[in-house]
Amino acid sequence: MTTSSLQGRASWWRGVYLVARRESQATLDSNVAVATLIVALVASIAPFVHGFFLSGLVDATPFFLALPWTLALCLAALSMRLWSEDVRLRTLETWRALPLSPLQLVLGKWLSALLLHVVYLLLTTPVLWLLAAHGPVEWSRIAGGYVGSLLLGGWLLALGAWISSTTRDQTTAYVLSALLALALLALGDLRVWTVVDGWLPQVQAGSWLAAHLSPLSACQSFARGLVGLDAVVLLVGQTALYLWLNLRSLRAMTR
Repeated sequence: MTTSSLQGRASWWRGVYLVARRESQATLDSNVAVATLIVALVASIAPFVHGFFLSGLVDATPFFLALPWTLALCLAALSMRLWSEDVRLRTLETWRALPLSPLQLVLGKWLSALLLHVVYLLLTTPVLWLLAAHGPVEWSRIAGGYVGSLLLGGWLLALGAWISSTTRDQTTAYVLSALLALALLALGDLRVWTVVDGWLPQVQAGSWLAAHLSPLSACQSFARGLVGLDAVVLLVGQTALYLWLNLRSLRAMTR
């Protein structure tokens, strides 16, 4: 690889970094990030701590099993403004005037939201100290739970970014993102896909949707410390799909 190609790649990723930094600052200035972090922390940690003191079980699995539903509602609040605000304020022309490709914009905005999700995950680590203070913990399960939560966050934010690029109203973007994420998660619930299988027993559509479309089973595997390649491929592959759809929407808007 030549020096010029290395410099070109470094310059390309620097453009992604600049977009991510600008978006992170804009989100913090709007207080959306702070409010979302507080709500997410309270909604995820408070029920777990309450259940922990009632049961006395030193196990973080219930925390990670409940996390997808909380994240589906909270991360939609981060992703709703990624593109809707630009469409509403007509600032897409400003982005087009910069020497940046549509892919750099898509990745930069997505990474800015993902960084805030990482901050949220770091803020949940006191739960580990609570568990460790009351008995031995299985660190492999906890590591798997955090890997799954990170991948699920990327999946939810990519889905939300795509929805945000299709509407100029942030409230509409939030509602659609949250409802779609909850619906896709629900498809992986045993009570849902067995009912769908009962409607079409010959096709077994519910089982297929739960295995190939819903991220819930993958998240449940991570929560139990099972980091399987199939679960990683499912979440990463669908994240890439939603980012590609976001890229198509952006190109359509800037024609």
